[in-house]
Amino acid sequence: MADEEVFTHTVTAWTLGDLRRAVKEAEALPDDFPVTVTPAEEPGGELAGEEQVIISAGPWGGREGAAPDHFEISCEFPPGEYYRRTR
Repeated sequence: MADEEVFTHTVTAWTLGDLRRAVKEAEALPDDFPVTVTPAEEPGGELAGEEQVIISAGPWGGREGAAPDHFEISCEFPPGEYYRRTR
């Protein structure tokens, strides 16, 4: 069994305003400029290095008919050829 320790990971989650400011700073970039997301391997760890692309974004609510309670960006692996386990 590997040695392990418990630690508290703290991070400031971005708000929609933070995202809007970042997009505003990129206004000079062309509309077809790619957007990728690089997820972390684990809290406080290195980046996984596997970039993902955004496939949708928008306000979402907790239950049907409810007011949105967060803005969600959904990601997927980019187009390409991948291997998959069969067992």
